[in-house]
Amino acid sequence: MKDYSKSIYILTIFSLQLFIVLGCCDCLDPAEDPTELPCSVREVTITMFDARVNILEGNFDEDPELDTIYDPVDSYNIHAFRFGSGNNTGSLDNDIRFDKDEGIDRIAVEEYSIPNFRYKLAIFDNAPANEDINGDILIEDVQITDPGIDFAIMRVKGYIGYYRQDFWSESSSRFCEYIRTNNDDIIERFISSDGNQDYSQYGADIQPPRLVTTSINDNFGIIDNNGNIIIENIDDLTNDIDGFTPAQLQNFAAQIERKRLDIYSIRIEVGDVFYYIADNGREYLFAVISIDERDSEGQQDPAVKKRVSIIFSEL
Repeated sequence: MKDYSKSIYILTIFSLQLFIVLGCCDCLDPAEDPTELPCSVREVTITMFDARVNILEGNFDEDPELDTIYDPVDSYNIHAFRFGSGNNTGSLDNDIRFDKDEGIDRIAVEEYSIPNFRYKLAIFDNAPANEDINGDILIEDVQITDPGIDFAIMRVKGYIGYYRQDFWSESSSRFCEYIRTNNDDIIERFISSDGNQDYSQYGADIQPPRLVTTSINDNFGIIDNNGNIIIENIDDLTNDIDGFTPAQLQNFAAQIERKRLDIYSIRIEVGDVFYYIADNGREYLFAVISIDERDSEGQQDPAVKKRVSIIFSEL
């Protein structure tokens, strides 16, 4: 009886293992490379980032006790583009760290703790550094030239690789055709585990002059542990600053000499095509289809907003 029970047990285990093996014949290997890229076309227009404000002083009817207010400059914009997924194109998210009402037009993009001191040394900039972008793509600058070639400067948060400059259309159909035509090359260059995987975080490996690297080693200030600005500008640490001893100032000076922050930006033109891994982990191919500003002829105000449009598909 025991032998019979043992045989039944072994047969049951074997059958279960066979079922698992056969049942997974069609399972997708998560590491398996794609052979055909999908095309689901989306499009977005991103306005140039400009957090500057104007300071207005005087007496204001709405609040007689108010002697200073902050107005945005004409080209004010604090959004970046964040890729979505599936049917969601994405979003243009404002960076609320730039607070117009408080006159905050720059933020700490790097912070350094100083031994035996309750405050931090900070590097400020008027746009977030790559890793701090509130989204995926930020348009840092747009240059409209006449005559010449319009170009823009773009910062990204994710991983990006430059493909080439050869997509000269706004057609969604042509973009899908472009992906199909270059399917094998795109997979080999960027996606295949056996390929080049020719991309880098922030685009740091893209070759100049397309890559623009900025090293910020000025614009220093002092902040507290909550990020509140204690001293906004440190122009000359040999001068007296209220509340800080000469020894502390010397410590700050020594720290500043060793600090800098590298920001990676990419010069883009119409026709440029990029492979991108977004902050959400998804992969995209996008092309720059427009760099422009509004036609101001016949309008009350001159053109002040500059924009970049891209067409893209999740891969």
